[in-house]
Order: sequence, then structure tokens, then C-alpha cells
Amino acid sequence: MVNFHDSIPESFIPWINEQHCFWVATAPLSADGHVNVSPKGMTGTFKLLGPNACFYQDLSGSGVETISHLRENKRITIMFSAFKGSPRILRLWGTGVVHELGTPRYEELIPFSDRLPGSRAAIEVQVHKVGSPTVKLIDTPATDPLAHLKPTPAYPLPEGTVPEKSLRKYWAVKNIRSIDGVPGLHLGRAYAGLPMTRDKVKDNTRFHQPVEVVGGQATKAGVMEIPARGSWAPIILAFALGLAASQFVELVHHAYSLALGL
Repeated sequence: MVNFHDSIPESFIPWINEQHCFWVATAPLSADGHVNVSPKGMTGTFKLLGPNACFYQDLSGSGVETISHLRENKRITIMFSAFKGSPRILRLWGTGVVHELGTPRYEELIPFSDRLPGSRAAIEVQVHKVGSPTVKLIDTPATDPLAHLKPTPAYPLPEGTVPEKSLRKYWAVKNIRSIDGVPGLHLGRAYAGLPMTRDKVKDNTRFHQPVEVVGGQATKAGVMEIPARGSWAPIILAFALGLAASQFVELVHHAYSLALGL
């Protein structure tokens, strides 16, 4: 389940201040651009300015994706996740402004005594939405070198969240679109009877509200196109011919090698 807030709840503040690592995500406006996700951290680099404002000290790195994207469109998401204690993920959606080293706002936010080696900017974010799903992702201490190799046991879903306990129907309810209405899981939309066109979301503060389909008509729910049995024949034949050709070339090469040896 995801709980949305218009501002950062006070109950989250102590937990945020304890975190040593967070991630920032940005993207350019172009459809073929690269979405960027960067790990950030070091104690004291992230600070809250209020229930809807925060900033972090940006340190020099090999790239400048986040700063470039913010200058173009200002969009940014910050994510925290728990590595110990109660399971928690926290996302802060907002708009960011870049204050480079030497600017008045940078000097105000990051006094000389707080600057770390390589500090290049203060990224100030105005938060307009906060989301916190309660899902346990890590069941091993982060210090364990094999933590990323150990699967997390399945956790039970709350009663009534999965119609008829069907995974496909769960996809059709939970995985059909992003918050903004961008089509999500193809299988989920097929079982929900929705085309692969953008949905018009009336309230994007909730994931799973009814939507108006934009640019297409809904298809019959639960119907998926499956290739007819006969349509597999050309594929199987092509594979068999390719295998035979490979073996023939190998035999010719072997015979040629023997001839040279004689």
C-alpha cells in the first residue's frame, strides 16, 4: 500500500535524518533521452528546510546529469529506503533549483564549515508530493557482502487487495499505469481491457482510480492474442535448418583439417 502526503510528515523527519544514503532521479524532456538515477550521501549532506522544502550538497562527480536536467525542466524525485529497522521507502517528488558554488544562495545554505571536499552546488527542492509504500525489500544487514545475492521471502498481501487471489487480476488492478497515466505492464492492461494509450488521470495522488482512456477504445477484458499452433512451424523449421547448416560446416572443416594433415 502507498500512503501519499502533500508535505513531509513530522514523524518521518527523525528517520530521514538518520539515513546515510539516498537516490535522486531526473530526466530530460526528450523522449529518447536518458533517465538518470544517482546515489547521494555522506552524513549531513541532506537537510530539511521545512515540510515542503529541502536541499542537498552536490559533490563533484564524473557527470552532471542531475544539474543538466534540473536546468531544463526542474523535475526531480528523491528516494530514501530503510536498510535496518522497520521496512520503509520514502519518495519526495518536487522541483529543483541549482545553486552553484559561489552564488549567494549556495553560501547561505552551505556555510564554509559545512562544505565537503568537491562540493559544487546546493540542489534546493520544493516538494509537492510525498509517497511512502510499506514494503520490506531488504532482509539482510547492508554490511553483509552477500546481501544483494539473498532473495527476500515473499510477504503476504493484505486481505481483499487481490481479486480472487489471481496474479493476472492483480496486474490488471495495480500495474496498468504510472501515476501520470503512462501505460504500464502490457499484460495488466490486456487483462483490464485497456489499450496501450495514455490514460487521462483525474487524480494522480492515487494510483488505482478509474481513468478515462485517451486515444483509443478499450478491448475485451482478459483477451490476449496467442499465436496459432501452426504459426510456430516456420520458426521451428528455420531453427532446424540453421542447426543442420552449422553441423555441416563443422564436418567440412574437420574433413579439410584431416586432409591437410595427410
